[in-house]
Formats: sequence, C-alpha cells, structure tokens
Amino acid sequence: MLEASVLLGFVSPASALVGIWFGGYLNQRNAVKTAEHLLNLDLKKYYKNKVFDIQREIFSDFFSKWHKLHNACTLLAYHYKFENLDKNSYFGKDKYIEHLGGLSEKFGALNEVFENNLIYLGDDFVKEYVKWRGSFLSFFEGQDPEERAQMHLSAINSHADDLKIMAKKKIFAA
Repeated sequence: MLEASVLLGFVSPASALVGIWFGGYLNQRNAVKTAEHLLNLDLKKYYKNKVFDIQREIFSDFFSKWHKLHNACTLLAYHYKFENLDKNSYFGKDKYIEHLGGLSEKFGALNEVFENNLIYLGDDFVKEYVKWRGSFLSFFEGQDPEERAQMHLSAINSHADDLKIMAKKKIFAA
C-alpha cells in the first residue's frame, strides 16, 4: 500500500503539472489567435483610413483644379459674349492670349491629376471623366471662338454634378 500512496503522490503532482502545462498551451494558443485577429482588424482599419485620406486628398485636388478650369472658361465665355462689339478691346490684346493660355494650363493641370491617380478614382469616375474630356476637347478647325468657349463651359457644367456624386460615393465606400 505504501507503494500505491508513493505512486499516487507522484502521479497527482505530475498530472497537475501536465494539466497546467496543457491549459497554458491552450490559453497561449487562443491568446495568440486573439492577438492576430486584433492586429488584422487594426491593420484593416488603418488601411481603410489611409485609402480614405488619399482619395479625399486626390478628389480635393481634382475639384480644386476643376473649379479653376471652370472659372477660366467662364471668364473666356464672358468676354466673348459681352465684348464682341469691339473685338480689339479684348481679343486684340495680350489679356486674351493670357486667358487662353491659362485655360490650356488649367486643363493640363486637371488632366495631370487625373492621369496620375487613375487607380484611386474608380471605373465609373474614369469613364465619366473621359466622356467629359471628349466633349470638352471636341471642336473643329475654324470653329467660332465664342461657340467654342460656350461649348467648353457647357461641357464643364453638364458633367460637374455627376463627377462630384461619383467622387463622394468612391470616398465614402472606402
């Protein structure tokens, strides 16, 4: 009987140690899984916030340049409409060349933002912009300058709302 009590005295602590070790192992495994899960959630949240910030910045830059182009088109259309009685007062001067050059420069800046950020803009936005760009640039040789200015302005006005709605959807879907 002494042997049984010695054996029992040895087996009980050994089984307790094995139980503690096994429980610790299971607990550690679950703790590692939980930590990995929390890390993945944090990374997803971080990347989602980062994409949101990048898209917000891109669309802000895009629409800032869009409004500058709109203002330049409005100015040109205004001068064509209201100063065509005395064409030499505006069209014969450097101010006209400056405004026309400004229009080209602003269109180039807008197009550069678009081309550099295609991956963040979304397919619908890209299609709508390409459609707008086609209508904005569709003029023919010898076309009346006043008609061309009005065409530019109407192209901008007709696509602005659609592009803004698409941009908001893209930003807040991220």
